[in-house]
Amino acid sequence: MARKKKDEQQDISPETANVIIGETAPNGIASGDGNCAVGAPTPNKNLSIQRIGYKDGYVTIEAEENVPETDYVKNISLRSAEAPDPEFVAAFEALADGARQLIAVPANWAKDAIHVTKVSLGGKGVDKGATITCKASLDTSDTPFNFSTPFLPFSVEGDTNRPIMPPEICALIRKTEALSLDYLQGKRSQGSLPL
Repeated sequence: MARKKKDEQQDISPETANVIIGETAPNGIASGDGNCAVGAPTPNKNLSIQRIGYKDGYVTIEAEENVPETDYVKNISLRSAEAPDPEFVAAFEALADGARQLIAVPANWAKDAIHVTKVSLGGKGVDKGATITCKASLDTSDTPFNFSTPFLPFSVEGDTNRPIMPPEICALIRKTEALSLDYLQGKRSQGSLPL
């Protein structure tokens, strides 16, 4: 039977985020899939982060939550101008080097000019993976060069010749995912909000 999607989108306030997300491990980290075992968050098992964005001072997080004992999937959307924890910002900045590696350009290409704007997560099980979206300010144009890395799974079964996300980049993506869950639960640059 096909799953139904609720057509509603919901903005999450810090007051309701802990109800939607549920529990995480004490450090927000647990083991993950295959080759990407480091840094996997342990969210509410019914919640799946789809996109994490940080651009122009706004944090955007999109997720899907399977509603228990129903065939519905709830779409969750958050867009906030509240400054994230510095660790969240650092994780996004660290992904720029990984993006260069994934599109096979020199490590010093557009150094300090690439900004990661979004991480998109997709797939299920062994096909779960990610795409990193960036913008680069180039000397040759007054508009940014926008690009996305190819979608790469975090692990594979059987076909060992299939490209996968390099483990060090995967760990950064998983850390970003864990920090986005923290953000949904109220962790901001000034510290945790009382929930």
